[in-house]
Amino acid sequence: MHFEFRLTFKDYFTALSLHARRGLVPFVFHVLALYIFPVWGLCLLALTIMNGNERADFWSYAAPAYLIGCPFLVLFLYRLKFKRSQMDSGECTLDLGDVILVRGRHSKTELEWSAIKRYKEGKKMFLLYLAPGKFIPIPKRVCSGQDAAELRALLQERVGKNSPAMK
Repeated sequence: MHFEFRLTFKDYFTALSLHARRGLVPFVFHVLALYIFPVWGLCLLALTIMNGNERADFWSYAAPAYLIGCPFLVLFLYRLKFKRSQMDSGECTLDLGDVILVRGRHSKTELEWSAIKRYKEGKKMFLLYLAPGKFIPIPKRVCSGQDAAELRALLQERVGKNSPAMK
């Protein structure tokens, strides 16, 4: 199988979101930072405004502002991580055959299938895990429906249907 794609920030964010679902603790932190904290911050801000400004101090506005800003902070940190981890323009060629060949603009890596410890599939992404925190993302946008089914079958055959859990 052959795939060519350019890894965008949106792909990177999707991959990290899928990766965050690998366990309960990372998933909880992901949900808290992106969804629960902003809602909580809005509620605190509404309560502060409803109680009037005579009781409000700096922290009455700073704490809600921080909570509301958590998703923006997470996105900023993810974007920074994305930019720092890029070696080139993000263009990638992936060949899955007897070995896995990953090529970038200035790099080439050949992997044995035994290097893939497990894989994970989400709605928009496949992740091929080399280690608990290291994975090769394959966006589903580069796969046709048939390619996705073939890739899934290949991964089940080569890596295993119930690949071992990694923490």
